[in-house]
Amino acid sequence: MMKSMTAFGRFRLETEEREITVEIRSVNNRFLDANVRLPRRYEVGEERIKTYLKECGIHRGKVDISISSVEKETNRAAIAIDESYLSGYLQALYELRDRYGLKDDISVMSVARNPQVFCASEAAESEAQSAEIEIDYVEVLK
Repeated sequence: MMKSMTAFGRFRLETEEREITVEIRSVNNRFLDANVRLPRRYEVGEERIKTYLKECGIHRGKVDISISSVEKETNRAAIAIDESYLSGYLQALYELRDRYGLKDDISVMSVARNPQVFCASEAAESEAQSAEIEIDYVEVLK
């Protein structure tokens, strides 16, 4: 019996804090080519999802998995500057400028292009809840 590898699925889960959407697309491919897109804060779960696919018996096909998490207004994160990272980053830029005689065009916007300069802090969500959400992403795929 032949099984089709071409498919599309979408699942949406809404909680009090956020709305999670999972989309899975697959097409025929000789080898397994899994592409997983996650919100930045949950990127550590990418390998777990790929491992889960293999455990489910998916060994062929091009599989695209997109997971998005939209926080509701009541759960917005406060954006702050990661002072220790920024200090080291600026020091490295100044050293780069001085060592190689580069033009000094360091501006707020050029520094802000580095996403690691900023950090989000959420009063409502603890580290344990964050880990639970990561696990929930894998559970949603089941």
